[in-house]
Amino acid sequence: MSKPNAKTIIYAVAFITILCSCLGAQETVYNNFGPGHGGWDYDFGLGWTVAGENVAGQYGVEQAMEFRSTADGLVTDIWVAFFYVPFSSPPDEVTIRLAGNPDGMPPVPENVMEEWTITEFESWDQWSPPIHLQGNNVSVLQNGESYWLWAIGGETTWCGWCINIDPDLTCPHTLRREGEDWLPVDMETASAFRIDVDPVIDIEPFDNNIPQNYSLSQNYPNPFNASTTINYIILKPSNISIDIYDLLGRHIETLLNEYQQAGEYQVTWQADRFPSGTYFYKLRAGDYSETRKMVLLK
Repeated sequence: MSKPNAKTIIYAVAFITILCSCLGAQETVYNNFGPGHGGWDYDFGLGWTVAGENVAGQYGVEQAMEFRSTADGLVTDIWVAFFYVPFSSPPDEVTIRLAGNPDGMPPVPENVMEEWTITEFESWDQWSPPIHLQGNNVSVLQNGESYWLWAIGGETTWCGWCINIDPDLTCPHTLRREGEDWLPVDMETASAFRIDVDPVIDIEPFDNNIPQNYSLSQNYPNPFNASTTINYIILKPSNISIDIYDLLGRHIETLLNEYQQAGEYQVTWQADRFPSGTYFYKLRAGDYSETRKMVLLK
């Protein structure tokens, strides 16, 4: 776990104090539920099938719906509408992922911001309130940016992602079946979900010590044996990730994936279980990314 320096801590305390005094109510950045049933109306009997890998005739093991945020904010609540097909055994399980969509392509694990696992579903023959997922205070959405809400069926799961009550409402959608690639992204009937955030208030730095740019330093020592330290600078509060790749570009470990305030940080990679060789580490912070090379010698 990375640790900010004293200067960053002071800035973070100031930021939180101002943020808490300025924030109003939560803001909904995407909502395609209808007005009925207390604002949670949707077509309970229809939807995209989210089935597991061992379910015969499954339509899609994974489904992803694209949405565009209408405000900046920290994700606090997500509601999704699912029903299950009775008598499935073992119990159904669906993993929901919130992922960035920087290039308009189907979702990839590298862009996942956070995820939840659903194990309790309502019946398939009656209307019921949607499933409530609480944010983990790590994902910040940006106004106008595109994101995926991505559902993955468990091994024998056979669920339905209920659709919006309005059949004319569509959104970009993709799916993939067992052992196949994602289908092309297309406009499809929109599955029902809603996302709320706590608005993020932009403030000016209170002194000249606040970082003026992003930076990813060369790891030290380099070459190294067993462990090395990576220093980096964050310009503004962002979702921060640092990932390690091997020489072939394969992702092998995530060192960091969390929301951080502006400041200077460092993180250590314990590489004792990896073989000697050349590796790459990549920093992502909002729209900024940078990659550097390092050498492990044992």
